Amino acid sequence: MLYQYKRPVVSVFSRQDYNGQVKEFEFSAPCHCCVDSALGVGDISYDEVIDSYRTACNIKILGPDSVCVLRNGAQSVKLIFEKNFRHVCTYFTEAGSFDLGILVHDLVCNFGYGRCRIAIRYSLDSEGTAFSENEIVVDIKEDDGNV
Repeated sequence: MLYQYKRPVVSVFSRQDYNGQVKEFEFSAPCHCCVDSALGVGDISYDEVIDSYRTACNIKILGPDSVCVLRNGAQSVKLIFEKNFRHVCTYFTEAGSFDLGILVHDLVCNFGYGRCRIAIRYSLDSEGTAFSENEIVVDIKEDDGNV
C-alpha cells in the first residue's frame, strides 16, 4: 500500500565504536517520505545541517534487506547497505576521497500507519581491515505537534 506521509519528521540516531571510543549523534528534521509497505520500498529525503554545513540526504529502501543512502554536500557518498553482504563505496571529502567497505550484520525496515523505522548494524573497513562498529536508526513519523 502506497503511503504519502503528511508533515513527516525524520529522527536519526547513529553510534560509532572506533577502537573503544564511542561517538553518538542524534537529530530530527522535517522530511519528505513515501513508502509502499506492500512492496517494502520507500524514499526519504531531508537536509542535514552540521556545523553550518548543509548536506542533502536521500534514503532509498530497496527491499526488506537493502537500503541505499545518498549524501551530497561537503562530504558526499553513496552507501549501499545489504544484509550479510559487503559493499565498497567511495567517500568524497574536501580533503580528498577514500574507499570504505561496509559489511551489514543486521538490517530491519518496519512500516506502520504513519511510521517507518530503519535500523542497521554494520562494520566499516578500509582495504579489508575493520576499524569501526556502527549502528544507525532512522525513524520517520508524522508530526502530530508532539515531536
